[in-house]
Amino acid sequence: MPVFAEADVSPLYISAFNAGYKDDSAAQNYDFIELARAGADDVLLAGVELRYFNSSGNFAGAISFQDD
Repeated sequence: MPVFAEADVSPLYISAFNAGYKDDSAAQNYDFIELARAGADDVLLAGVELRYFNSSGNFAGAISFQDD
């Protein structure tokens, strides 16, 4: 009988996001990603990278968090 290890749970998750919108007079507006932590412990963001892919699946940008 196989034995499965308990899965690691990330202390960080995306709790909300808005991909924004585009109108005739402006470029993309109101983009945001809200990060939350799953517990009470501090979460270090150094080395974390968020990548954005557009609706065609093409890479469109990234945000990398650095050490303080």
